[in-house]
Amino acid sequence: MKQAVIKRLLKQEESTLNRQFEAFAGLYGFKPALCRPYRGQTKGKAERTVQLVRDNFMMGVKYQSLNDLNGQSLAWCNKVNGKTHATTNEIPFERLKKDSFP
Repeated sequence: MKQAVIKRLLKQEESTLNRQFEAFAGLYGFKPALCRPYRGQTKGKAERTVQLVRDNFMMGVKYQSLNDLNGQSLAWCNKVNGKTHATTNEIPFERLKKDSFP
């Protein structure tokens, strides 16, 4: 997206990132990985998450306010992240503790 990548070239190292986005990434300690355009298999992890939330949380949810919706979504995230993941066979909260920075 143009807000993050100014100029996309074949090699990621030769691509030009938005300076503010690059500073943001440096501040939070991550290195952006550019997906190949028009290749769904390289973006599947991110896009699958949207479908997961839409199909398993948002369908039929009723809320009174944004705070109510935020509370319900936090409770749902805590519930989901406390269960064993079918692919990794690990509990996401436990895996996060292992993967976290010291």
